[in-house]
Amino acid sequence: YNFHEEVGGVMQDNSYMVGAGVTIKRFDKSVLLYTIKKADADIYYIEKTMDDRRREMSYEITEKKASLLITKDQVLSSRTTLDSWKKIHDQKKDEFLRGAETADNYIQSFRTLVDTTLETLEYENDYFDTIRDFDYICGVYFRTLGINPYQWTGK
Repeated sequence: YNFHEEVGGVMQDNSYMVGAGVTIKRFDKSVLLYTIKKADADIYYIEKTMDDRRREMSYEITEKKASLLITKDQVLSSRTTLDSWKKIHDQKKDEFLRGAETADNYIQSFRTLVDTTLETLEYENDYFDTIRDFDYICGVYFRTLGINPYQWTGK
């Protein structure tokens, strides 16, 4: 109740007065500018991180592709060698059975055939591992790259 009949230096009749406390935050432009600069810096950092990752992926893809081609050549070469040793071994076997070849030469041709077979299998294993790694780096399926890992054409 207003006993003084005056509010803010202005005379009032006797009346009830009600007041409320309201807090209003003052707009601070410097805080907004700092927030914008921080957001711009975060965006720049993310863009640079993405650029770095793109370059890294491109390098890894190029490296794995080169490795894949080298390993494929090794497999093809090893298969050619293996085919030759199979023919030599079959020839040595026939000559041994006819008595025209010694047992040592026949056994040696068999050992060489086994070693070449093992080497070929290791190259093929490396080849398929490289295909798997290449697929992982590229993030695409083999068929998209024109590679069918389940069918070997030898070419």
